[in-house]
Amino acid sequence: MTDPNRGFSTTLNFPDPKLLRASALHASGVPIGTPSKDSPFSGTGTFVPHVIVRNLTAAAQAVTITVEYPGEDGPAQAALPPLPLEGYTTKDVPLDSLLGSLPLPLPFCSIRIQYSGAPGSAIGEVSCIEEKGDLVIDSRLANERDGWVGSGAHPWHLDTDCFYFCSETCRTGGSCNVSATETIKSNGFVVATKGITWTCSGASVP
Repeated sequence: MTDPNRGFSTTLNFPDPKLLRASALHASGVPIGTPSKDSPFSGTGTFVPHVIVRNLTAAAQAVTITVEYPGEDGPAQAALPPLPLEGYTTKDVPLDSLLGSLPLPLPFCSIRIQYSGAPGSAIGEVSCIEEKGDLVIDSRLANERDGWVGSGAHPWHLDTDCFYFCSETCRTGGSCNVSATETIKSNGFVVATKGITWTCSGASVP
């Protein structure tokens, strides 16, 4: 990607601007620096994320790029100063200047791209380049108000923190109804549920 002779191939997404609801893009599960041992990218190298953003309009815009990561007291952020983006221009912004302000190593981070124009007036791409080799990892970048964001295909998971309720009555062909609250902690983030009810009937447990 950074070598003009060999280049780098990737898939670019061109969403319909009419379907976009926010002037912000978000990518999660992004490797940054040398990932920690609990990261799905552990042992793969040291990465510098590159944010490529294009202005689709004739009017100039301002773009703010923020790295979000789990801190000691919850989610934390580190941001670059707003960047000017002239009409119909593209910028490649490496995030190496932010590495010194992050509590590395991190398993991964999220990257938020806020632009000043109307929703859909800019598109972007996030690619993480391993500093010593040819490995490049693309991260899915989606509109911040896309309801399908987080539906899969990235390293965020709660597999070891999931909780299940099912009574013996349900397992033997009856039904059960369980209400509960739960606090889930994963990679420094805390998610609290409020009175979720599960209704199960005739479950089959292999």
